[in-house]
Amino acid sequence: MDTPQTRTFPGRFDSLAAIGEFVTHAAEAAGLDERAIYEVQMAVDEACSNIIEHAYGGEGRGDIECACRTDEHALTVTLRDHGTPFDPTRAPKPDLDAPLDERQVGGLGAYFMQQLMDEMRFEHTPDLGNVLTMVKHRGSALSERSVAQNELVVDARLYSDLRRRADQLAAVAEVSHAVASILDLDILLDKIVELVQARFDYPFVHLLTVDPARQQIVYRAGSGPRGKVLQEEGLVCKLDDASGIVPWVAQCGKAVLVNDLSRESRYRVSEFSEADVRSELAVPLIFGDRVLGVLDVQSDRRDVFGEQDRFLFKALADSAAIAIRNAHLYRSERWRYQVAESMREVTGLLSTEATLDQVLEATLAELERALPCDVAAIWLLRGDNLCVSAVRGHAPEVCVGDFQPVGALSSGVNSWLVQALNADQPIIRTSQSPSDPLGTAMDFPLDYSAIAAPLRVGGRRLGILTLAHHAPGRYGDESQAMTATFASYAAIAIENTRLYQETQELARISTVMLRVAEATRSLTTLDQVLKTVVQLAPTLVNVKRCAILLRDDPTATFAPAAVYGVNSDQQDDFARWYIAPGDEQAFDDLCQNKTPVFIYDVATDSRLSGTVPWALGFESLLLLPLLVQDEVLGAMLIDYQSDWEEFGASGASHDERLTIIQGIALQTAAAVENTRLREAQQEEAYVSAALLQVAQAVANLNDLDEILSTIVRITPILTGVERCITFLWDDEQSVFRPAQSYGIPRDKEAVFLARRYAPGDFALLETVREHGRLLVYPLDAKGDGLAPPDPLADLMLPSERPLLAVPLAVKGDVLGVMLLEEASVSRRFRERRLEIITGIAQQAALAVQNDRLQQEMAERERLERELQLAHEIQQTFMPGQPPDLHGWELAFGWRAARRVAGDFYDFFELPDRRLGLVIADVADKGMPAALFMALTRTLMRAAALEETSPAAALARVNDLLVPDAQSGMFVTLFYAILSLEIGELTYANAGHNRPLLLRPGAEELEQLVKGEMALGVMEGIRYKEHAISLEPGDYLLFYTDGVSEAFSPEGEIYGEERLQATIQAVAGNSAQEMLDGIDDSVAAFIGDAAPSDDRTTMVLHWE
Repeated sequence: MDTPQTRTFPGRFDSLAAIGEFVTHAAEAAGLDERAIYEVQMAVDEACSNIIEHAYGGEGRGDIECACRTDEHALTVTLRDHGTPFDPTRAPKPDLDAPLDERQVGGLGAYFMQQLMDEMRFEHTPDLGNVLTMVKHRGSALSERSVAQNELVVDARLYSDLRRRADQLAAVAEVSHAVASILDLDILLDKIVELVQARFDYPFVHLLTVDPARQQIVYRAGSGPRGKVLQEEGLVCKLDDASGIVPWVAQCGKAVLVNDLSRESRYRVSEFSEADVRSELAVPLIFGDRVLGVLDVQSDRRDVFGEQDRFLFKALADSAAIAIRNAHLYRSERWRYQVAESMREVTGLLSTEATLDQVLEATLAELERALPCDVAAIWLLRGDNLCVSAVRGHAPEVCVGDFQPVGALSSGVNSWLVQALNADQPIIRTSQSPSDPLGTAMDFPLDYSAIAAPLRVGGRRLGILTLAHHAPGRYGDESQAMTATFASYAAIAIENTRLYQETQELARISTVMLRVAEATRSLTTLDQVLKTVVQLAPTLVNVKRCAILLRDDPTATFAPAAVYGVNSDQQDDFARWYIAPGDEQAFDDLCQNKTPVFIYDVATDSRLSGTVPWALGFESLLLLPLLVQDEVLGAMLIDYQSDWEEFGASGASHDERLTIIQGIALQTAAAVENTRLREAQQEEAYVSAALLQVAQAVANLNDLDEILSTIVRITPILTGVERCITFLWDDEQSVFRPAQSYGIPRDKEAVFLARRYAPGDFALLETVREHGRLLVYPLDAKGDGLAPPDPLADLMLPSERPLLAVPLAVKGDVLGVMLLEEASVSRRFRERRLEIITGIAQQAALAVQNDRLQQEMAERERLERELQLAHEIQQTFMPGQPPDLHGWELAFGWRAARRVAGDFYDFFELPDRRLGLVIADVADKGMPAALFMALTRTLMRAAALEETSPAAALARVNDLLVPDAQSGMFVTLFYAILSLEIGELTYANAGHNRPLLLRPGAEELEQLVKGEMALGVMEGIRYKEHAISLEPGDYLLFYTDGVSEAFSPEGEIYGEERLQATIQAVAGNSAQEMLDGIDDSVAAFIGDAAPSDDRTTMVLHWE
């Protein structure tokens, strides 16, 4: 009888196919004919269906164990479950002659099972559960079946087909019910694919949706890993593609069933088609008269689909189409709700003091969230010119400054924008429409999408709102309605903001001076005062730009302090604008005359030779001195537009704005002086407080990366530097590696921190390491040799700012370098800041040193733990207890000179009451010897089991060790086999200490025969085998040279004579007592001296 084959399957209907395949293989192996195999399949399928439906009461509530066993006569199938017991053998026989509508429901399946199988038994026990056994005899399907039984098989097939069709219809109903309540489109599509594959068991299921706007078919969901990849890649194909089954179904709205794709002219291999697909069923998802998508089912077998499958999947597709339509409607409603929320955000700005630019930016931001666009803009009328006032999009180069006014509306320039301005509703651009400025600036293709809505309030035109997208067909009726609503709210917000700004302007003028006075009194830092002044002054006198430069006393140089009304590039230009005496006549006149200087045209006036004022956007310039006690502390620059003829030769002015500006300048000068005095008193305290703050910040941190990260982030806060980077010197690789950084762009930080700088790569770091002192680049640079390498220079633009390179050193040992980029307004504070920076660098250096010390300590502790673990593992290699030797005693001892040893002993029982004895010594100590010992012990045990001769075993171990014996390592080893019955000892010696034999009454000890060369030295060595007969009362001592060559504190060797004397002194005792006596003698001899070698001893005694 063959061994039964058993498998366990989940109690689910989708497991029936796998169970049927398992049983079919067993039936074929049993030699059953085709009819008998089919009958077995039918019976097992019915039995398992009953277990799932009746015993477990539904899917997924238990497992089914199926076992198949064959013998020379039959196949036995056993099904076991742990559900509710049901005995099919006791089911009443159905009345097959009664009309169908009068037959009792149920019982037919159990009847079929009994008729299809030759034997059927049912058992139930609490431990085993329900066990159903069915037997099918060989040859019974053909030779022992009557005509009536053949008809029964036909009925069984019909019943199975009807049941399978009912299951499929139920699966369609289940899928329809499951997807009906899912409103998230992505989840819905994935669920449809999942349910179709689970319920119909087709290997390849794909779902694609139709995008009519783009004329594309989009892959949305699919089975298996390939489906997930295609879904993430966003696979698309053209809707009007002339080849392919899926495009044809999407275009025609009809299902296609192909059972042999090799003969189908419309079939072409697509990216989502599997390589081994043979048949395909593609069904359109239709709602109303619109094809929403295609459900594509593929199989790796031919002729798997029938017309009934077409009917079932069309019914399933109808349900799926309704669910997809509902998901679309739900998404549209959510979109409309989002638009309403966006409107609320824009409307909320009406109740705030938002500027016009803020209103425009908020409008575009909310519109961008609701509608697809690459770029959006608001155009406002300024006189007869339509000018772009706000732009938002993915291209940073598209900004307000890039667009010039479109021109007079009557001139017909850009007719599409003019058409939108005059339209009552938003207009949608077609492929025949001219390009608008947004599309032209973005270099969109000719068929790009755009929509424009007029901005009107009470019939008055304010401008237009435009959106553009690079792809065609992006805007339709919904987009038009939403854009119109947005434009209506935006127009109201824009108009109200303008009115609000006009009504507030007069009140603002009257309060600005008060605010300036209050600001100069209440603010505590110079930067706060200057920033407040440059922001308030333009608001007060209706100018665009204002800047302040402070005069440095030692050098009389004007340095940039604060600016307003410029962009980021202009701010960088301003930060580099230092004016020394003699550089600019206008500033020299200001210092000499201490009166305002008027520059009508900065581009042509010879008193300003530099290009910075023009680059900052100044066209006309008013230069005012900041005076305190007739001393010029700085200069205020105003972008002043006025009737210059109002100013007389004496400089008197009737312009009220000039009076206000001069008053602001005087208040600013007083604030500067007061703040400088106050800061001078605070600087001393600040240095100590800053260093204390750094110490407190890192006091509770143990991780070096966290400490350095804290330092590089707190240093800019405390010192005002722009960027801070720490480089650590790696002694092993002789490179600098960036450890932590602040101010490096996040998208470049990871690449930067992974760089390494070898000597010569970054001369500034290397110079600091060599000289151990602070360097400032470029002030301390001799030529360009210290310039940072290009990748780092690119990260630290603008490169004109000085770089401070501070050594991280402890007692002259440079552990790294802290690199800092000076801020634009740092010169007057440099002395104090350098003091703080040096103190921070010292704390960082101490942290690096402490971390290295901790790492070294941790490494030592780790090695100690590893050695201890190795010692414990090595001890497990040594036998702990001897076997029961019946009249023999065996005692053993093992002591390592270090944590691990190269000595080992071993003993093991062999057949015929024989005992193998091994003692060995590796020619080294410590971990290498321990590893070599473990290898030798393993090989020795293996050889002892394969070779009955000690000499042959040693020869085998030697040949195996030689290839692995590196660096001259070898091992001495004595191996003996003892016959416990007769006391005969057969042994071979590979260079080991000769064992000592003590016989009763003998005055001297005998030494066994000297052996051959140690193991692992040379391949091919053959060892001699010797034998000796032991007598009752004999002692045999095995030992390593750690015993005989032990040294006293005075350097005296223990020696073999002292060892033999000790053995004779303790003779007559047990083996363990003799071992303890030897061990005590050696220990007393060594005293407090550290052992010079491992000690291993074994004593064998025949009682």
